[in-house]
Amino acid sequence: MDRHPPAAVTEEGEALRRRLYRPGADDEDVAAYRSVAERDPEGHVDPDPAPPRTLPRLPARPVLVATGVLAVLVVVSALLLQAAQAPPAAAGPTPLPTRAVPALTAARFAAAVARGDDAGLGAWWDPAAPFLEEHGSGDGTVLLPASASDGSGRLTVLLVLAADGTAGWSAARLVIHDDRTIHLRTESSAFGSLRAGVPAIGRSDFAAGHRPMRLFVQAPGGIRWGVAAIITG
Repeated sequence: MDRHPPAAVTEEGEALRRRLYRPGADDEDVAAYRSVAERDPEGHVDPDPAPPRTLPRLPARPVLVATGVLAVLVVVSALLLQAAQAPPAAAGPTPLPTRAVPALTAARFAAAVARGDDAGLGAWWDPAAPFLEEHGSGDGTVLLPASASDGSGRLTVLLVLAADGTAGWSAARLVIHDDRTIHLRTESSAFGSLRAGVPAIGRSDFAAGHRPMRLFVQAPGGIRWGVAAIITG
């Protein structure tokens, strides 16, 4: 009696054995192979084949890295959007042009206007030039002297505060309209921050017939100031 299995069984077992070494082999392939092995007791196929090779699993780092990069991009985009929507920071007042003075001189100017006296700005600036000096607190008005010639010239304004603050001045002339009403027209002005006792210096040239007649001082209420107006020409 021929004990060898039919050729079909042997070929089937060989085919199943080869399938075990292909990528993707699973438990069903192993079970099919063992079923054929049980029908082939002569050993033409190996009933206990080596376990199928499986491809190594790729590490998950690329996915984690991509997720981290995406999270960083989301955060950066949110910060940029927030910065674009934020209102611009309010700018502080521009400092007025000043002339550097010794600390003792600045203290003397501030102390004089603080006690309600003229600061002495005109004499300090030019003792030989004609000037008008006043002092006060808050907003104030100074009448400038008229001139018979009413020609061109220059107005120099010196302003000092008793304490740090923001203040300014404006010079205006009288204008007669066609309806014979008289109005004030601003010719020059300056406004900004100022340190206590440090004189702010402002200059304005005026043409003939445009001589300023009023000097308006603008300062916070309660802050005392001193001002001198020097008109030349």
